[in-house]
Amino acid sequence: EYIIKMRIFLVYLFLGAIFLVLQSSVIAFILPKYFQPDLLLIIVFFVGFKFATWNGVLIAFCLGYLTDLFSGNTLGISSFALITDYLIVYFMVKRIYFNSLYPQLLGGIILEFIYISLIFLLSALFQEGTVVLSFTGMAIPRAVATGISAPFLIMFFNWIESVIGEV
Repeated sequence: EYIIKMRIFLVYLFLGAIFLVLQSSVIAFILPKYFQPDLLLIIVFFVGFKFATWNGVLIAFCLGYLTDLFSGNTLGISSFALITDYLIVYFMVKRIYFNSLYPQLLGGIILEFIYISLIFLLSALFQEGTVVLSFTGMAIPRAVATGISAPFLIMFFNWIESVIGEV
């Protein structure tokens, strides 16, 4: 069981690094800034409802730390926000069935709102001179983009899981 958990951790950490590069280069080139889905948040969402283990906290932390390293934010802000989103899914998975389209769509939208809210709040608290843009002008399009992307990426992650299980 330890080997399976380690394999899951390494696969999603690797996917997170690839998605971070895609998000900061290819997707940033194709889509306007506020319409870019948060791919790492969708990984955390999937790990939260699919596995619901404390191993997911480590995945969320590492992906958040990678995000902070790439973006130049204060270290720990994205980690805290992703861990919070993971814990929300972790505790809600017993009440909500996330394996269908609408909960995945709404889950992606709601988690993105929570993530952006935490980033705005923590940035305002810990970074001097931060220019805060319109929350709704940024949060609504980004949350919708993340929500729309979530079911497709979750389908991809389910395929990855089937491949991992066969290895």
